[in-house]
Amino acid sequence: MIEINRETMREELLQRLISIFSLPETRFAVIKRLYIPKASDREALKDLAAQAVERCYHDFVSDIDIHVHVVLSPQSPFSREEYLRRIDRFGFREQECLGVIFAKETDTWRIILKNGMRYDFIFELTFDSQAEVFSLPPLSDEPRLPEVPLWPTENISRFWFESSYALTRLYRDHYLQADQQANVLLNETLTLQNTPLCRHGAIPFRRHGSREVPAYTLVDPDSCPFRSDTPGFSMIAGKVYAATVTYDRLITQRTPSYPERRQDLFAIWNFYHSTLYR
Repeated sequence: MIEINRETMREELLQRLISIFSLPETRFAVIKRLYIPKASDREALKDLAAQAVERCYHDFVSDIDIHVHVVLSPQSPFSREEYLRRIDRFGFREQECLGVIFAKETDTWRIILKNGMRYDFIFELTFDSQAEVFSLPPLSDEPRLPEVPLWPTENISRFWFESSYALTRLYRDHYLQADQQANVLLNETLTLQNTPLCRHGAIPFRRHGSREVPAYTLVDPDSCPFRSDTPGFSMIAGKVYAATVTYDRLITQRTPSYPERRQDLFAIWNFYHSTLYR
């Protein structure tokens, strides 16, 4: 059961900081101008995590912005890009993430975990010839998500992050932004539906189409269980619901073994809705 409040955020952040500072290259972290040194013991980290949450927490959809300062050796046996991809080393395991987006221009990972916690994880990298040289360990032996033909893993992860973002806009009453985001999700289902199932199945040019029915229109938006009498709310919620149900269906049509994700999103959604409309 999802529960997001100051107490759960403090405990989640404490475990995250412990993971961050277990690595040889990390030096310190900054959260909302709060300096968190690596040398902190567990009790000190616990107190700093509590202070950080107080600075970040506004409501149940608040995220935590962590700037992690890292020092690498110029002789490191991996590239900068390879290093930035390995957020699993910082405790963000693939199996725990609902969706992530990487903003290359700012070295920022935007993350929504399946427990509802949201992070902006920002790398601040410097290089020092005196820094310890180490190798990146291989990925864990945990089962990896299966590949989907002609549809990158990054697309799937981005869709579920953006789905959660649409909900944060909706539950903070930003209806225009929420509706815009919901339409982005619907358009993504159209793009996926129009993508061939294999490389030999490219869609040939045809002067006339075959009147394909958009898959999302086969989902009744009124079947969305998260509704409200507030004007506009249920319309937007219905779009998000139709998009997420459709996306799961289209992905599993391509790769039947791919685990559906909408139930993880709906668990978070149920918490948002029950918290606001209890």
